[in-house]
Formats: sequence, structure tokens, C-alpha cells
Amino acid sequence: MLTLSLLKTNMPKRFKKFRTEYKMPELPEVETTVRGLQPLMEGQMIQKVTVRERRMRVPVPVDLEAIVSGQKVKTVWRRAKYALMDLANGFTVIVHLGMSGRLVEKPVVEPVAKHDHVIFHLGGSEVRFNDARRFGMVTVCETEVLKDHALFRNLGPEPLSRHFTPEDFHTRLQKRTAPIKNVLMDNSVVVGVGNIYANEALFRSKIHPERQACDVTYDEAVDLHMCVVAVLAEAIQAGGTTLRDYVQADGALGYFHEKFAVYDRTDLPCVTKDCASTIVKTVVGQRGTFYCPQCQPLKKSKAKKVTKVA
Repeated sequence: MLTLSLLKTNMPKRFKKFRTEYKMPELPEVETTVRGLQPLMEGQMIQKVTVRERRMRVPVPVDLEAIVSGQKVKTVWRRAKYALMDLANGFTVIVHLGMSGRLVEKPVVEPVAKHDHVIFHLGGSEVRFNDARRFGMVTVCETEVLKDHALFRNLGPEPLSRHFTPEDFHTRLQKRTAPIKNVLMDNSVVVGVGNIYANEALFRSKIHPERQACDVTYDEAVDLHMCVVAVLAEAIQAGGTTLRDYVQADGALGYFHEKFAVYDRTDLPCVTKDCASTIVKTVVGQRGTFYCPQCQPLKKSKAKKVTKVA
């Protein structure tokens, strides 16, 4: 029986300085990567795995090559911001892109790049995990216990699934006194809504990012729910957001950044018709936060004290 390496959760000191300097790939970027990998990998055999560097945020398991090599890929799918490959032998490969990670198809004749740390050899081509900052993750888990893995057991519903409903969303918000933007980015509430898309969804729903989550009315929660789904769906359709290092599985760039209404638009005019305001940047939950003070006024909280806080 192969022994899996234990998941280490402590973040190395050398990564801590990157927390606010770089923008991580979010759900649409991972989803478009997965959609690009599906026709490349599903039904194909991974003939061999080459690990060129194990020192990442979570060290690559020493038995990864033995578990994955020679196995047929059944399905490639996504959970939250993780790309997952279910194998015929009952194991699942778990990949997190981290801050600069990319899963990209390359021809076998193309020279290996400096930061190609893990290579899945498919025969006629290769899928390479390239990660310059080594903040990503490539690990394995038995498929039947995947949902109970430390990475997945406390995750909330997928925002593009039937399990993410306005009613449940509002109920979850009512239990939290933290700023709505923080709660929207909490994976126990709904998975995969990162900083970029939280900013954009809150702007569309005209909710100030610092407003208490429990003060959001049912009607507002319904509208915010709709905006979250719409923003993510549009970003996936556009191929994700290209920021610094992100590319799709085939190397193509995403274009949703061209549709930003508030994100990274400090001091630029609001896109709302007849609004004379400019976009303001602040910090909420240690993350850059962008909003229009006219379209998203901060209303005085009328919320009563709740028993559970963020």
C-alpha cells in the first residue's frame, strides 16, 4: 500500500511577503484551465510523471510519481479553486495554482522551462505545472475520501451550482457581522469568490464593501447572489482574467480584465451613466478594495447583535 505524504499547512516565511503583492488566479481562471485540460487529458493515460522540484507551499509527495504514472485519467474537474484529476486507480491529483501557477499543454519537443516543476507525460504532448514563485500545490488523495480531506471538508456551495441559492445565501449572511466583502470571500459561505470578483459583484449590486453582512436585506442578498453568478459566468466566458502570470491550458490569455468596472480603477470615472464620482480604493480584510462612493453608499447599520461573528 502506498503511503501518502502528510499535508503540511504551515506557510513558509519566504511566502508571507507575497500575500499582498500578487493577485492569485480565481475561480474563473481555474475553471477555464480545467475546461482546457478536459479534452487533453480525459481518457488519456499519464505515461509518466516527472517532478523537478518538490519544494512548494505543500511539498510534492514523494510517492506522486508511483501513484500517478501509468494511470488513465477518468475526469478532470474543479472544486473551489482546485483543479482535480480523478484516476482509474482510485486516487485524485489535487492542483492549486497558488499565485503564479499554470497548467499548460506543451509539445514533447519543447525544451523544459526553468519553473516547470511537475510534468505529466501524455505521449504526444505534456501538461506542465509551471510556478515561478512555488506557492502552488500538487498532491494526491484517495478519491473516496476526497470530500473529507482537510482542503475540502469545510467548503461552502459552488456559486454556479444549484446548491448556491439566494435563500441559503441570505441565511448565511445573517449570521455574520463582518464586512460583506470579507464574508463573500469566505469559502465556508460560498467557494471561489476571490478579491477581483467580490469587488465587481458588490459594485453591480450597489452594496458598500464595508457594510455588515448581517445588515444586507433579503432583496439585496437576492440581487447580490445574481451578480456573483453573472460576474463569474461572464469571466469564465471571457477566459478568466489575465493578471501577471495567468494563461489558459493552451497558453491563450483571458480578457475579462477589459470589463472591470471598479477593480484596479482607482481615481477613474465610475462607469455608471450620470454618475460623476470616481472609483475609490481602500483596504478591507487586508485586501485592496474598490468601490464607487456614490453608487455604493455606506448605510448606517440597523443590525442587532448576532450570536456568531466572523
